[in-house]
Amino acid sequence: MIEINSNIRIYTSPKNLVNSTIYSADDIYIVIDTQLFPEDILNLKDSFEGEKCDYIINTHYHSDHCYGNPTLKSENTKTIARKNCIETLLRERNMIRSHRAISEKKLKVELPDIEFEDEYSLDDCGIRIIHSPGHSPDSSVVLLKNENVLIAGDSVLNGPGVTIPYYYWDNPYLLLDSLKRLKELEFETIVPGHGKPVKKDFLDLGISYLENSISLSEYIFSVDSDISLEDLKNEITIESVLSGITEKDLWVPKMHNLNLQRMFMLMKADL
Repeated sequence: MIEINSNIRIYTSPKNLVNSTIYSADDIYIVIDTQLFPEDILNLKDSFEGEKCDYIINTHYHSDHCYGNPTLKSENTKTIARKNCIETLLRERNMIRSHRAISEKKLKVELPDIEFEDEYSLDDCGIRIIHSPGHSPDSSVVLLKNENVLIAGDSVLNGPGVTIPYYYWDNPYLLLDSLKRLKELEFETIVPGHGKPVKKDFLDLGISYLENSISLSEYIFSVDSDISLEDLKNEITIESVLSGITEKDLWVPKMHNLNLQRMFMLMKADL
């Protein structure tokens, strides 16, 4: 458990470094993202046992950010997430378990109590929840205006070493636009979906990676529209799109290759 200040604490899971943020101020108690594994969910619950949880906000409905909802939610707790979030969870579950497709009825997490399209505000505690797609279609960020803190979900990642933006589940163009819009907001500290908090200028690394990846991909496909995925991976190495980062950085190789799979599919579909 990390304390950002007297109002904000972060629980980070040991295994995947998933962050859950607990915000308490002015008699409002909010949990943002709720973990995946039972041990982490229970540890998170123990950290505020006895407190009434007014709201659970999910930055997106990937299982590592929402599976704790049923355990942490009490009778008076309201869950908040972006519209169509359940489709994100269904896609993830059915892709992981492609041999055994599941329906919405069999998901462990229900629809949120409050759904929004572009933005939702809790004015009494200075909170804006803003749709920021790119990592997933339903991805959102939570701006704690009174604290100068942005809870970014997986729109921003900061694992061991350097971690790049991850758009395998959605779209690099949307993620780039989202990161640029986040830079226009007023805040100092970012709580990423995974890993340690960072300062606002960390967004520049992600923007650079996405701009270079998109530009190089567009050029390669303009020259050779029949390029294979494997050749695209050989052409667009991590070093070619982001200086100072290497294939040895933890999390980077797999994430970069999955990003390129998504890029390849999008480029082929656009031909």
